Amino acid sequence: VAATRAVVHGSNGEVVVIDLQNRRILSRLPDREASIVSPNGRWVISGGRKIDAFEIFDAATMTHLQNLPGLDSTYVSIEFTSDSKFLLTASPDRMFSVWSTDTWTMVHNFSSKPRGIDMVAMHPDDVTLATADVDGYVRLWDTRSGRELVELGKFAGPFYGLSFSPDGESLAICHGNLDVKVVSTQSP
Repeated sequence: VAATRAVVHGSNGEVVVIDLQNRRILSRLPDREASIVSPNGRWVISGGRKIDAFEIFDAATMTHLQNLPGLDSTYVSIEFTSDSKFLLTASPDRMFSVWSTDTWTMVHNFSSKPRGIDMVAMHPDDVTLATADVDGYVRLWDTRSGRELVELGKFAGPFYGLSFSPDGESLAICHGNLDVKVVSTQSP
């Protein structure tokens, strides 16, 4: 299932879940701001402000399994670790959290500075998290301790995307007027 599902975000706030193998639409989910398919292909996580929740779906059947407990629509960015064991969430209220997918419980809750998070990306090491905050700063964090590792710089917002290179040595940042910058993730 892993490589056969995709989520596509429409400009109208709808998320379309697609079965790539059979080239058909599995589900249309209205009023969504963030959605992701787990790397192991087991789940689709989707949510948004209008539904005031993040929902967990079985990726094979698109059956609703449950809502993420205690996670409301203020969380705007979600990312899985590559092994699908953890889900990372970020919100404009300065919080980012680590969730166990075994129990769907929060295992860590961290506060960023000085304000909220717009975007997250998981490093290939499954430990380092990149965040882009509403004040324009991009930082790297250790998800085990919640400790800030390095500030990579300040960029003109808003942010549209963060993505690590496969080796984790670079981070692509899409921001401002759709400018893309690639920065080193290595400490100076």
